[in-house]
Amino acid sequence: IIWSESTTYEPGLLRWISLPLVRLMVRHSDACIASGKRAKEYFNCLGADEKKIFTALCTVDIDHFRRVSQLTSKEKCETKRRLGIRTEKAILYVGQLIERKGVKYLLEAYGELRKECDDVSLVILGYGYQKEELQELCQSQNIPDVCFVNHVEINEMPKFYSIADLFVLPSRQDTWGLVLNEAMACSLPVITTRKVGASVDLVKEGVNGYVVAEENTGELYGAIKKIIIDSSLREKMGQESSRLIQRFSIDNTVNGFMSAIEYVMSSEEGSSESCYPKDGASR
Repeated sequence: IIWSESTTYEPGLLRWISLPLVRLMVRHSDACIASGKRAKEYFNCLGADEKKIFTALCTVDIDHFRRVSQLTSKEKCETKRRLGIRTEKAILYVGQLIERKGVKYLLEAYGELRKECDDVSLVILGYGYQKEELQELCQSQNIPDVCFVNHVEINEMPKFYSIADLFVLPSRQDTWGLVLNEAMACSLPVITTRKVGASVDLVKEGVNGYVVAEENTGELYGAIKKIIIDSSLREKMGQESSRLIQRFSIDNTVNGFMSAIEYVMSSEEGSSESCYPKDGASR
């Protein structure tokens, strides 16, 4: 059985070199488990037998994030105070500060937004080799109220989602993007790019967020502005995120793996009795 969250968008010389071997492995596998629609498309491109492809969606502990993120107004104010956030609204990014994550485009879009809306901050939670470059960008372009947070304990993560009004993942490419699951579990509207694997499965355009072109500051700015200036839209989208993420539970992911295992087991049993394998488990 082969599991993968890879998509057709992943670049790299090593991937190109290894492609013949990967294609051979996939075509001779007993079953393939995809992390979502984009991963399933990748298996299809590699020549996998359609009936042997199962889906086990990428997930997080939804209940934990929902429970821990439910702070009181006093607790939210205290968290904002500790971070130095003085504005009413906040946009959140969580992830590495590396070129592939496209944080530069988020900063540029936020900078444009601040020219029209001065009651919003940007919280960037993460670290990486681009941190100094991004901080210098804020200084050179006079982008105000950007809070860089280096490290947070995992049990503290939901608190950061709780003080945000919008979550943005502007990656140039990501196989999935579990932070989108986390943000939706905390009832946040989400914006991401079309080259993020989770965008197809998690984001319903105009319902719980928007999907924009990667490396496109203008599109990103437009999507952020729509949500930030409209409180009723933010609330509605946040509720939809909370509803939509329920399907991405740990139990459903386990069921996806079990379906693949049961299919292989039944096929092996059938092959010992007949030259024809039994039909695959439903999924």
